[in-house]
Formats: sequence, C-alpha cells, structure tokens
Amino acid sequence: MPDLSNYTGKPLNGFASRFIDTLEAEGFTVALTVQGPIKGARKTLRIFWRSMFIGLMNASLWGRKDPYACLYRFPTDQDTNSIARAPLGFDKDDFARRHGCSSEQLHVHTDDSGAYLWVKDEATGLHLMRDWARRVDAVFLEAARC
Repeated sequence: MPDLSNYTGKPLNGFASRFIDTLEAEGFTVALTVQGPIKGARKTLRIFWRSMFIGLMNASLWGRKDPYACLYRFPTDQDTNSIARAPLGFDKDDFARRHGCSSEQLHVHTDDSGAYLWVKDEATGLHLMRDWARRVDAVFLEAARC
C-alpha cells in the first residue's frame, strides 16, 4: 500500500484498495501527488510504471455508486510523456477495439476542461496499465540500445 500519511482526501474504499494492491503486485507504483490545485490538499493518487505517470485515482472516481478504477492518461506521439485529456475526436469504441477491451468498461467524462477516459473495472484498468508498461519498456529498451 502506498504511503498515504499526507493524503487529505476521502478514505480509500475496498474497491480502491484492491485495485492498488493489484497494481502494486504487478510492479506498478501508486503514489500520492506532490502537487494539487489547492495548497496543502493531496487528494489524488498517481499510477506509475518506472518513472512514467500513466494513470490517476481519486475518491471522485472510486467513491461513486458505480465506482471507477482509474483515469487513463493518453500517450503522445512525440515522446513518452502523457496527457490526461482524451485527444480531439476520441472514439471510445475504436480505442476499446485497438486495446482489446470492452467499451462498456470505459466512460468518457466531459467537463469544462475537456474529455477524460474513466476505466470502470479493475481488470480493464490493469489491462490498460500493462499496455502502457509495454510501451514504456519498449522506449527504455530502445534508449538502452543507443
């Protein structure tokens, strides 16, 4: 379990704790954010593979009546950094087909700042995080060859 001693959000529920345990058992790191929109508030957890930030978790996702495991972060074509907002013209069904998962386990949440991909279940969340890990590892392997 990550160090949550400075966490200021709503407590993790069983769903969030199980997902974190699953991620950490697979070698992912879940850590508290070091920054936030409100000074001193630390309510979001980040999912990392190696040092790459690939997903987010917070109580607004896991605390819903129908909980969500995480927010997916999209890779860019230019480098290994990622962005949280879905790309313009994002098609959830196409994304699900390309990533080998069910579109029913994905939700596109839209607010004033853009559209975001929320992942509903632990299995799909782990599947997408593993896909991220493979891409990150490919970049690290390529860099090591140079």
